[in-house]
Amino acid sequence: MSVALIQKEILVKDEEVKQKAAAAEEADSLIEQAQADLKAAEAVRTVAEAANAERAAERLNCVELMEGSYKILREGLWGWDHSVQRQHLTSVQTFLKNLRTVKVSVSLIFVEGPNMLRMKPSQRPDCAKHILLEIDGVFVRHLASVDAELESSASEVADSLQGASNAQAAVAAAKAKSETNLQEQAAADVQSRDLRRTVSDLQKSILEKEVAAQQAEEDALKALGSEHMEVEHWFKEAKGAFVTLRDQDMDCDVCDIPIVPTPSKKRRSSFY
Repeated sequence: MSVALIQKEILVKDEEVKQKAAAAEEADSLIEQAQADLKAAEAVRTVAEAANAERAAERLNCVELMEGSYKILREGLWGWDHSVQRQHLTSVQTFLKNLRTVKVSVSLIFVEGPNMLRMKPSQRPDCAKHILLEIDGVFVRHLASVDAELESSASEVADSLQGASNAQAAVAAAKAKSETNLQEQAAADVQSRDLRRTVSDLQKSILEKEVAAQQAEEDALKALGSEHMEVEHWFKEAKGAFVTLRDQDMDCDVCDIPIVPTPSKKRRSSFY
């Protein structure tokens, strides 16, 4: 592969590294958002579970009072210990006074209700039945309201649990995506560095070859120059010798003898 092609591949890898880095940053943002959503979902779940627990405790308290102090007073099961009677009556009055779901009249809490509940069933007047039924109705309405709130809070708890679960899954998915992007970024970065190393090695090899070729050319030129100088030297030597011989010949008597050209032989034609 040529240097140009490798450099082009380096550009591609560098762009891939940038894209993976941007994707990793985006994944980190997703992680932060998912963690914030998880925290919010857990807060909602905590509130929903607390509300559900409070409603459940409220219902349990009502049932215990109905089956405990109120039943004892309504059925006259307190015996003849008036201190026990007052204790149970105080519990019932406190409960009715602090009800948040049903509005109870003050006379029922402090006058009519206590007057009837202090008596044994056999001692109560005819109006007692109506008053006790009214108190019974308060308990029933209160339990119905609490049960509706319990159902609603239970649904909120379920939704919050699902929301928390979804948020946890989103956090896990975002972390996995971030890890994948980081791994791919690291791999692309390694490939980019390897390609750069390959380019560097190729450029070094090319430079060495160019230097070697230049040196060879210089050596060849030097060799040719040396040979040329040697030829020129011998040529000068031969020319000098020829001049010397010529000068010597010119001093001889033979020089006065005319030169008769040698007749050339006729070439036989190869054609007939």
